[in-house]
Amino acid sequence: MEVPDLADLIWLFEDAPTARYDDLAWPVGPHTFRLRRGPIDVRFTLDPLAGEAAITIAAEEQEIVHLERIRPVDRLTITRDRSGGEGLRLWIPTVSSEPLVLRTRPTITVEWDVHADEQR
Repeated sequence: MEVPDLADLIWLFEDAPTARYDDLAWPVGPHTFRLRRGPIDVRFTLDPLAGEAAITIAAEEQEIVHLERIRPVDRLTITRDRSGGEGLRLWIPTVSSEPLVLRTRPTITVEWDVHADEQR
């Protein structure tokens, strides 16, 4: 799995991740990054060696999106655009040729067109 440097992920989420298991250090095992923008929270969990991710988005403490066991993640990239937008793209080739997009700036959103291949 291709993954950005840990420093770049910390920059994107504005904090270091927490490990699910105290005895496992990055990149071994699941690690969770958290970010808050206004009333919206996102938790992005990544297990780089297993090629698996999870995303949870909550608004005012109410969970509104929960994607679990996103796999196999082939590639993960950080995106930045000229208008100040930032986020991640996750490629899951067994599901779609289009990436799952998690935006972290200016607001937290998630987009995933799992039927993109059928539309062609």
